[in-house]
Amino acid sequence: MRFSFAQPSTQSFGRRPEGSESSQGERPGPSPVLDGNRGPSAERRRPAAREAGPEPRARSGTLAPEPPDSADCSASDEIDERALANGVGEERDGADTPGEDVREARKPEPPARDPAAAPAGRRRSSAEDERAKAMRDRLGLDVEHADEETWPDAEQDDSEETVDVRSHAQEFAVAGGDQDEEPSYEELDDVAVTIGRVVSIRGSVMWGALYDDDAGTTARAARMGALVSMRGPESRVFGVVNALERDQGSGPQAERTIFEIQVLGEISTISPAATAAGFQRGVSSYPPLDAPITTVTLRDLATVYARPRASNVHIGRLRHNHKVPAFVLTDSLLGKHFSVLGTTGAGKSCAVTVILRSILDEHPSGHVVLLDPHNEYATAFADKAELLNPSNLQLPYWLLNFEEIAHILIGTGANEYAFAQTAILKDSIQRAKMIFAGENETGDYITVDTPTPYRLSDLITSLKEGMGQFNKADGAGPYLGLISRIESLRADRRYAFMFASLAVRDNMRQILGQLLRIPVDGKPITIIDISGVPSEIVDVVVSVLFRLVFELAVWSDRGAAPPVLLVCEEAHRYVPQNGSGFAPTKRVISRIAKEGRKYGVTLCLVSQRPSELAIDSLSQCNTVFALRLTNEHDQGFVARALPENARWLVDSLPSLNTQEAVVVGDGVTVPVHIRFKDLESDNRPSGGDPSFATAWREEADPTFLERAIDRWRHQTR
Repeated sequence: MRFSFAQPSTQSFGRRPEGSESSQGERPGPSPVLDGNRGPSAERRRPAAREAGPEPRARSGTLAPEPPDSADCSASDEIDERALANGVGEERDGADTPGEDVREARKPEPPARDPAAAPAGRRRSSAEDERAKAMRDRLGLDVEHADEETWPDAEQDDSEETVDVRSHAQEFAVAGGDQDEEPSYEELDDVAVTIGRVVSIRGSVMWGALYDDDAGTTARAARMGALVSMRGPESRVFGVVNALERDQGSGPQAERTIFEIQVLGEISTISPAATAAGFQRGVSSYPPLDAPITTVTLRDLATVYARPRASNVHIGRLRHNHKVPAFVLTDSLLGKHFSVLGTTGAGKSCAVTVILRSILDEHPSGHVVLLDPHNEYATAFADKAELLNPSNLQLPYWLLNFEEIAHILIGTGANEYAFAQTAILKDSIQRAKMIFAGENETGDYITVDTPTPYRLSDLITSLKEGMGQFNKADGAGPYLGLISRIESLRADRRYAFMFASLAVRDNMRQILGQLLRIPVDGKPITIIDISGVPSEIVDVVVSVLFRLVFELAVWSDRGAAPPVLLVCEEAHRYVPQNGSGFAPTKRVISRIAKEGRKYGVTLCLVSQRPSELAIDSLSQCNTVFALRLTNEHDQGFVARALPENARWLVDSLPSLNTQEAVVVGDGVTVPVHIRFKDLESDNRPSGGDPSFATAWREEADPTFLERAIDRWRHQTR
């Protein structure tokens, strides 16, 4: 298909000067009306003489197929030097011509057209092609995509150099390039094309009818995920193409393409000051029916997906346009909880790594506590993390509240002495704490839940004293059961991090300092490997860790304690939707989800089964990173947890590739499909999928068995 850059119409520039004539020496007639849903004919593409409206129109050009008769397009082949000298305006009102190139106003002078360029109506010579290539190279047409550091910031002025270079280079290519070559997606991204008109509006969803053209330009431009714009009475409205379908009817021209547009926001055009405010979420004035729908330029993309003014970090690029970087707002993401959801193998661990590393690279004095149930994050944060596991973790039993210690010593199974043991244990722990506190200070403030040290020997002594008060042997059963359980835990190496200490001392400050990285000392994240924790107490360990962090924040002077992020992998195990699970763990995580923001404690919930995750906790996550989800129940559950204006994104979840996600919520300026940036090989989690095809081609080294058995027996990594 051959393309030419048509001369702007007088409707855009005002009244034609007296005595001026068209390229054929006669004044062209008015433009014909569109026939049905098809694009305009070659006659419509000619400049139309029309009286200028009361308000000046913005200048624009038209990207349209070249008419077969070269004599009819001599005026179109020559670029209006006056228009280029003044820059090309933004999308003009009433631009309803399919294939119309809507350019942004530019201040810099465009490159002058090569005087040796080929005249209209013939192909250029090889020498002219060389000059054209040199011009494109000089203008940067071959630059692939802008790096995140060079992408326009919201608080900066228009990125004239980057966008102008592309814009003028594109004009040069269209005006004098190889006109037998069809435009690529990259070229369409830099040329705003009118692709249809608005036919229906309902809330935040609009429907448009696609203009049909023989060359298929509009069909290529109106692709899934494309950003489009519409002119409203007081703003430019932007939306994303979310669905495409053929509307069948009766008659020869009844078939048409309908596409659904999910509205994202607008740029006000009331005044220059309002326009300078940039893109805003929501719509204050909708476009009317039959308003033209156009694709957007790279400058529009830079405006809608601009780097926010507030603190932010770069985490990847748009899924549908790799040229556009994606950012998240640091305070909105961390201050209001967020979740990472996706099926097994979708890349959740890598996504968490990208998010946390991007944040910690910019904020090296952060405080992150990450629960690692599969020992996969140690390699991802080896240079930034304090690694804790049962071999070096300090979590003494006296830090547990009564409900947590009773779960370990009494259990929840069928126990005929459970009721009696609960009362006995509560009284004995209270007395043991008073004994230890009496050696140093008065214990008037001490309750059974107060995190003060006590000796297990004092606890056993108190139990034996209570048992001695019974004259009959059957009354000693509850006491003997508790004493036996305590002795067995002290002798079990798996519980050494909790019960093995012989010398009891008050080291709570050191424990919390290590857990929260205070001081940071170059390691802002604490990774707690709980894969080696006995399964019967892993819920208790999670409960204690999260409760200590939250209660420390509650009892600290407001603003004195640094904000803390708690990352909970496999969150559906600890805050399940049904009534199962350890109640204290579910209770403390739910409380952090509801109240933690007030005290500077926030959550990151990571789960592969969101439908099994408590909805009251997930709904508190104001930012959701949804990776591939193929289960219908999970998709429906995520849809219920998302805001009403973002549920349309759920339909794309099954089709997402690994490393891709839908991001919705306060952490991003607009809902967006992204592809996370690549991780260095040294910064990737160790939980990647094994390559069976590679591993099964050769024998495995049998020495791994000895190493694994030794670690297994000694419970060490």
